[in-house]
Amino acid sequence: MPKDKSHRALGDDPFEGLDHIEDALADSTIEAEAAPPDAPPPGTTAAAMSARTCPYLGLRTDRTAMFSFPSEEHHCFAGGQERSIALAHQTNFCLGRRYELCDRFVPVAPVDVVDERASRRSPLDEARKAQRAGAPDTAPELLPAEESWEEGRAGALSELVRELSPMRVALWATAALLLVVVVYYYGSRLFGPQPNLPASTPVRGGIPVATATVPASPTATATPTATVERATALVTPLPTPTLVLGGRYYSLVPAAGAVGWVSSGDELTHFGERNIHVGIFKEQTYFGIMQFDLSPIPAGAQIAYAALSLTGLSDENIGATGTWQAQILDSTLDENWRNLTFKDVQGASVVQTLAPAMSPADLGRKRVNSFVFTTGQRDWLAQRVATGKLSLRIRGPGGVADNLFTWDSGYGGGFGNRPTLLVVAVPPPTPTPIVVTSTPRPANVFEAATRVALATLYATTTGTATPLPPNIVTATPLGKQNPLVITNTPTPANAATATFVAILQTAVAATTGTPTPIPAYVSTVTPHPPYVIITAVPTPADVFAAATRAAQATRQARHGTATPLPANWVTPTDTPTALVVFNTPTPANAATATYVAAYATALAATTGTATPLPPNAVTATATPVSIPLEALTPSPTATLPPAPTAVVHIPSSLYGKILFLSDRFGGSNPVVLAMDPDGGNASLVTNRDVYDRALTLDQLSTDGSQQVFVRNYKGDFQIWVMNRADGYSWYLAGRGGQADYDPVWAPDGARVAYVAQRDRDANDEIHVVDKDVRSPGGEFMDTRITQNLVMDKHPSWSPDSKQIVFWSNRVEDPALWKISEQTKNRQIWISDDDGQHQHNISNNAYEDWDPVWVKPYWP
Repeated sequence: MPKDKSHRALGDDPFEGLDHIEDALADSTIEAEAAPPDAPPPGTTAAAMSARTCPYLGLRTDRTAMFSFPSEEHHCFAGGQERSIALAHQTNFCLGRRYELCDRFVPVAPVDVVDERASRRSPLDEARKAQRAGAPDTAPELLPAEESWEEGRAGALSELVRELSPMRVALWATAALLLVVVVYYYGSRLFGPQPNLPASTPVRGGIPVATATVPASPTATATPTATVERATALVTPLPTPTLVLGGRYYSLVPAAGAVGWVSSGDELTHFGERNIHVGIFKEQTYFGIMQFDLSPIPAGAQIAYAALSLTGLSDENIGATGTWQAQILDSTLDENWRNLTFKDVQGASVVQTLAPAMSPADLGRKRVNSFVFTTGQRDWLAQRVATGKLSLRIRGPGGVADNLFTWDSGYGGGFGNRPTLLVVAVPPPTPTPIVVTSTPRPANVFEAATRVALATLYATTTGTATPLPPNIVTATPLGKQNPLVITNTPTPANAATATFVAILQTAVAATTGTPTPIPAYVSTVTPHPPYVIITAVPTPADVFAAATRAAQATRQARHGTATPLPANWVTPTDTPTALVVFNTPTPANAATATYVAAYATALAATTGTATPLPPNAVTATATPVSIPLEALTPSPTATLPPAPTAVVHIPSSLYGKILFLSDRFGGSNPVVLAMDPDGGNASLVTNRDVYDRALTLDQLSTDGSQQVFVRNYKGDFQIWVMNRADGYSWYLAGRGGQADYDPVWAPDGARVAYVAQRDRDANDEIHVVDKDVRSPGGEFMDTRITQNLVMDKHPSWSPDSKQIVFWSNRVEDPALWKISEQTKNRQIWISDDDGQHQHNISNNAYEDWDPVWVKPYWP
């Protein structure tokens, strides 16, 4: 027996048929009433109008954007004043159908037409009918301000009571029964377990807005979905570290606009969604990203414990193998976090990788994964607190098969468990001030002489005094409150008085040093006389002229010291030109040091202490060979220090480092950079001659007696060896190849690495030939250590001959090296001498090429 429409509806959803019956009863009841003459025509109710989100809703950081779900990031901008909004208020008003009922809402224009029939329906009834009709979440029109919805409904009920009939009573009884069933049904759906949420589609700018599900077109980007259910507790609890003495817990979570994911097939960055996708899905690579605000942790705090915790959301697309890692990115991405692209995240420099690397056995829904910081990483985190932010990337396995795991972001649905950075930190102690009093002035010159003798004794027996700590506060008398008026010292009345004053001043200078400057609050009663201009005394031409002047001054002191120059005397001085001086060289031996000390003693005894350098003196400083990149500001217009014309040898500070060319400062000429073998401590090499000399020395044997070079032998570029003493040369490798070049000698003296083009596509690969081992055909043993469809060039050996550095433009994923011709920018790579463990050590968005590994035995 075929089922009718109502029967099929009840079979699919037992409450959907009741909804149709309820609407039919409500519509028939309302249509049965006589419409007023001025009522709008049927079909113009609010159910036909599109719903709107409150126009005054926006993010606290960007009022032009908003989330499609309640969030603490939402603020109300009504009335021109920004205010926070409770989550319940957002649900009931801002993101619902009743936002115009909010006490903050200011309507743009009054409502001219009111559907009286619609006013007799509840908002829930009208919304249900709009959803069943296919309208996008509509809302009924509002009643006039002087009449609430309850009052309008009460008036409608009163009118119905006056027009009651048996038929109407039966219909209303049936409608009431159906209403109870509907309320129970929708109440269970509202407060019961939540269904799977639809995936959200982000708008440009990184703000996610929930949209209706649209069938994917053939060119649509693959987006993984995750089945989500609400959970009130986790299967695996968060780890709780032991609180150390004086420590404090800091539980940090990222903001909604700072956590999400990026995909290689999508130009947008997905922030604020429930998913943190990591891995491979539909041949697209996914990275999880998040940023933490470290400002709650006080600067200078000691980090005793730190761990990153993530909660699993879905393992529907996970494979059987692979690893997932949490990586801390360089701070250069911190400020532009909201505008990151997939390329920015993929090419970001990794400064720390947290342990452990998670396998599929470690991952699962509702399972907490913790990445605990090591001791060194905690010390590094304490230094990163000064920048205020911590940016992380979650990286998964590569390949082409689906292998993706999804963690919970804590926003937009899911379990609501946000990524957590739990830190136990011991704040730096706050020093208490230590109040000390000033040393009182000596009562007389004899007490001053005693203090000088004691100070000299302490300095020669125990050394200089320990500097005062920074929390020392000196108790200053309150004499500054009232001005202190003094008079000038009168001129001596006779020669005897002048002699006494001179002897007293000499004693004071010998015991207490120069007099203390007069404080600012001292006032002199003598008016300032007009200026008197004198000329400066010329500097003695030599030490003998200085000794003569000292003798003359001593003879004049016997008849009284010279009258001091008045304070109003001004010496005319020409505008000085720059005076270039050089640092005093360190004595080459003990005899020279003794001579310099004797000469300085003679100068001090005859001319006194050395005259301070004039303000126009400029010290000639040698240009450093290596400057750390942190001390420079990279920009396309950066001005680099000038390079000297010649360098005798390679500085020892570059031994063991890798030199290479780079375009990171812009311009047409590349710069020379140096870095450690792990890619750290990058610095700028100011002298290109150092790099060129390293290239030449890389082709020589350890003892410098032989050199490898490229020879064009009958049109075939081959690798040859030459004795530097007599010029005798012989063939080494490369016979029959299209081109062989860039040979470099290993420090062990037995092997030579070079670049060869042997395949049909003539791509460049790294080869190693051993001149002490021959193949059955009589050729030297030749081994290829790289094999892919892109370029691997310019090798250089490590000082221990166990590794080779080179540049390559291959993709990052090892699984694609042999099956893809995709390339990227040139980067510096390192491999074992047999081709194992190849990895990128420069790992940035610039062009880096032609590396050379500096050997310690090079001159």
